[in-house]
Amino acid sequence: MATQDNTVVAFPTPDDPAPSSFDKIWGKKIKSHGYAAIPTILIRSQHRLGVNSTQFCLLMHLLDLFWSPDRPPFLQSSSWPTGSASSNPVSSPT
Repeated sequence: MATQDNTVVAFPTPDDPAPSSFDKIWGKKIKSHGYAAIPTILIRSQHRLGVNSTQFCLLMHLLDLFWSPDRPPFLQSSSWPTGSASSNPVSSPT
């Protein structure tokens, strides 16, 4: 009668885990700058919710700052844009 070898061989683990879907699409350099979790329903329901483009943009910025359910997003006045839109060459019409 033969004896069985009950030795368990550990499954090999890769040194570098497989890249996530985010990494495959955007890359690790982009990910290193951070990203915001935006519920898809907000994007798909923008019109139905009556949210215009400016409001939606502001909402995206607030979501970028909202990391803890215990602490709502709070913008410091030092992070607000200064000057009027007409003094900003990026937003001025040409």
